[in-house]
Amino acid sequence: MSTKSNSAYPSSTHRAGAVRRRLLAAVAAASAAAAAVAGTPSVAPALKPVAPYASTPEQAKITYDDVTFGAVDGTTLHGWFLPFQDQEGKAFREPAPIVIMPTDGNDNMGSLLWHYYNFFRGAPWHVLMFDWRGFGSSARWNIDTTLVIIPEFQTDLAAAIDYAKERPEFDGQHLGILACEAAAAVALAAAATRDDVDAVAVRGAYTTQAEFCARCRAQKLPVACTANPGWPAE
Repeated sequence: MSTKSNSAYPSSTHRAGAVRRRLLAAVAAASAAAAAVAGTPSVAPALKPVAPYASTPEQAKITYDDVTFGAVDGTTLHGWFLPFQDQEGKAFREPAPIVIMPTDGNDNMGSLLWHYYNFFRGAPWHVLMFDWRGFGSSARWNIDTTLVIIPEFQTDLAAAIDYAKERPEFDGQHLGILACEAAAAVALAAAATRDDVDAVAVRGAYTTQAEFCARCRAQKLPVACTANPGWPAE
């Protein structure tokens, strides 16, 4: 692990501003991609956990650390830590901001690599992707896939934040979250209850679960949707 300074490495202030700009660009691209594939005629679950990874950092020639960390309830979560790297995959592990990217409630973190490759590779910060419990290689969990969200996701994101802050690559100041769909609500909840989340960019956030389900029904979207009474109404 190299800790030597690099004259080409941007300043902390520049990196923090770049985090926000790249987060917003990635959210815009995710929105466009979602719109392009919308309209499938079959009824889809609100949550869709998938175990096998269709894509991995190794396949994409992305430098990464395969990591696991535990939630407070003992659940083991699986993630990929992607250090700042250039387009050739050379990693720079100097302290810098960290962006956390949880899965959106569909598939697993393998589907996040497209966003990383197009928007984050070559950007001067580190990225931590991880799978919720019941998704990817994280611990098995019995999930009611008709639910919009499960409260345990908040526990999982808290574990990811705590783990990211312990990484030697963290600059100790700037930590952001990029989240879509179900993960958006969890990210906003984290930002509202913690003082160590510096930036949040979300797509597909909803005001209440009931509002989300009502909108799905009104638009006749093929999503089996049930509000979870164990999650705050607002």
